[in-house]
Amino acid sequence: MTMSNEEIEAALPFNSASLVSYSDNSITVRTIMSKPTGYISVAAYAIGESMEGKISPFNTLLQIIEGEAEVIIGGESYDVSESQSIIVPANLRSTLIAKTQFKVLTTVIKSGYESVTR
Repeated sequence: MTMSNEEIEAALPFNSASLVSYSDNSITVRTIMSKPTGYISVAAYAIGESMEGKISPFNTLLQIIEGEAEVIIGGESYDVSESQSIIVPANLRSTLIAKTQFKVLTTVIKSGYESVTR
């Protein structure tokens, strides 16, 4: 996996899909924004690549911006294609599998959970 943590400059237009390129047998990730309250990143998955996500205490929004992915959430499989999104609920494991090469925008917001008790 190739990863870039350099944030995108604020107040300038950019194309999320063009921030990452496909690389054979690899996943490329670029951080768009990372703050204590959450982060946004974009990733490019080569066909056949997969990434099992950790279990997050926060909801995660996955937006497929190119291609098609299989998203497994808590053992259930969903086909998510270009221009579609899916929310991974907090405290559930997710896996992303590249059915075709695809790019995904991932957003996690860590605030708003203060009143949740465990």
